[in-house]
Amino acid sequence: MRTCPLTHQNYVTALNLVQIDFADVQPVMAAMATYLVAFHPDTTPKKDCNEIRRKAIVRLLTAIADDLGYAVEQLDLMEQVYSPEGWATAAVRQRAIQDLFVEIAEGKKTLPVSVTVPELFVESLGDNQFGIRTVARSVRKTPPAKRT
Repeated sequence: MRTCPLTHQNYVTALNLVQIDFADVQPVMAAMATYLVAFHPDTTPKKDCNEIRRKAIVRLLTAIADDLGYAVEQLDLMEQVYSPEGWATAAVRQRAIQDLFVEIAEGKKTLPVSVTVPELFVESLGDNQFGIRTVARSVRKTPPAKRT
């Protein structure tokens, strides 16, 4: 089963909107408060945190569905919550790129750069040696004529 990472932008945005869209719905706000408490290290034992958080999000989704008039089963939510695999892949790649640029900025790594010469500028020098043909234009600037 693929699930959305808790830090995915869409997930976080949706959570932030719960308190706006359901501000006057007491069951949703109570479920949201329980969900947020599940992320506090003083209230959630580390060994049980994933299960506690999973149950809290299911309760929150159930409260939202109830308010919107949808009939959902909590068991279905626990077993069948889905997000596209691309979300997780994109998040992992984005993190790798961020880490690389931080290491470059800190001087721990360098940015690999290569130069590619178009075939138009490559000429054979014989014996499997090649050179780069240079093209230079001379530009002669003449001062503007004086007006009289």
